[in-house]
Amino acid sequence: MLALFYLLLALMLLTAIGLVSIFYYRNKNNISIYSFFILAFLLIILSISGYQFYGNASQLKSWYRFGEKQYEFMMAYERLGGINGMIARLKRQLASDPNNIDALVILGKLYLAKLDYVPAEAAFKQALSLKPNDPQIKHWLDIATDPYHYLPL
Repeated sequence: MLALFYLLLALMLLTAIGLVSIFYYRNKNNISIYSFFILAFLLIILSISGYQFYGNASQLKSWYRFGEKQYEFMMAYERLGGINGMIARLKRQLASDPNNIDALVILGKLYLAKLDYVPAEAAFKQALSLKPNDPQIKHWLDIATDPYHYLPL
């Protein structure tokens, strides 16, 4: 890591010397100043970006893993037919097992995601009737009954 820092420092110093020497060589030789300036500018950008990407490999790996998880989530979301498809699946599951508390809570959360508060409230009330002392279900029911109280300002 320290060697990479020194390499970056050497590239920056070399580029700075090159930029200063442009004014001297401009009158002495017939070189293209603009191409040298572009090359020096590209060296600066490459050295900084190389340090950022190579120096923070663990950060890049975590971004990559996060991107993979987002992709997998979106593929599952599409496979299930979006929110409406998931609601339809949960309703079919609840038709065969109406006492499934987890399905009721997920159904209520999906309705909240659609900003459809009346069916969300009904789902949370049904889940609360099956498990009356659950603080999380009470919290979600409070959100469904008074959603504007929980909006961030």
